[in-house]
Amino acid sequence: MGYRIMRMCNLCFALLGLGLTSSGAEFMNQDEAKPLRKAVPEFRGQRNADGSWGLVLSGAGMASAEQRKPLKLEVWDETKGSVRTISGGYKTMAREGAGWTGAGRLTLGGGVSFAFEDRWQLRGDVLRLDRTVRVHGKAAGGFLSAAVLDVTARQRWPEVEWFAPGMIYGGFANLTDTAIGGRAHYRPSDFSVRIREDRLPAPLMLARFEDGSSLAVLNPAPRGDTTAADANDVKAVPMVDERFQFGAIGAEERGKALSLGYWYPGSEGEVTYAGNTYPGGPAARAK
Repeated sequence: MGYRIMRMCNLCFALLGLGLTSSGAEFMNQDEAKPLRKAVPEFRGQRNADGSWGLVLSGAGMASAEQRKPLKLEVWDETKGSVRTISGGYKTMAREGAGWTGAGRLTLGGGVSFAFEDRWQLRGDVLRLDRTVRVHGKAAGGFLSAAVLDVTARQRWPEVEWFAPGMIYGGFANLTDTAIGGRAHYRPSDFSVRIREDRLPAPLMLARFEDGSSLAVLNPAPRGDTTAADANDVKAVPMVDERFQFGAIGAEERGKALSLGYWYPGSEGEVTYAGNTYPGGPAARAK
């Protein structure tokens, strides 16, 4: 890794199906109808106990979300052949017009650091993120940046209806067990579904909750730039190349918490498909 600038532009988290409410309820007394109002989501920065800043998306029912450590990286150490995650809160977060700008730095060691600038803006039911990461220093290996929201309501993966166009419709019952997002790979409290956006007809992942609200993550302007080595990859080996412009979109269950997010450049989760028409089926992925 050398000095470089990486940008993640116009990533969207969308709140769908927000119901009409009367005093916070989602129903009306048939004998005494009251005026209804549409639920209005709110986005704001929130100070963490260590003095750093996180963020909160509230007022969206079970689709409400937060992120105490919005700075997230996954770093591949080529020397050790291992991947580790580093994360943290913003050092500063300030209102700018109709949005918020958060800034902070993550340090890898050996003189390598990553300076983040995130610009968030809530427009109606859509939360947009523009991210710039400036890399200082050099190290053997590579990295990806993650933008993830943790769903506030504690629940398990099977308690939610999931949608990824062309791949996931509802839940395990509608999937081959060994497919991406399939039952064979599910481990309670430790489950990851990440899908390369160039595999999807539209780069979208949506969770629909019991109260009818939904939280979706969408990249409205995807790029699929890749390399011949990646296109012909049949062994699911780690690759690092500045030409990779595709991201991965998906969701995870960690502990009793669900999250939706976007990882750039893209790396598929616990399962990927490899080879020409995928002979041998799914394989473990670490890219």
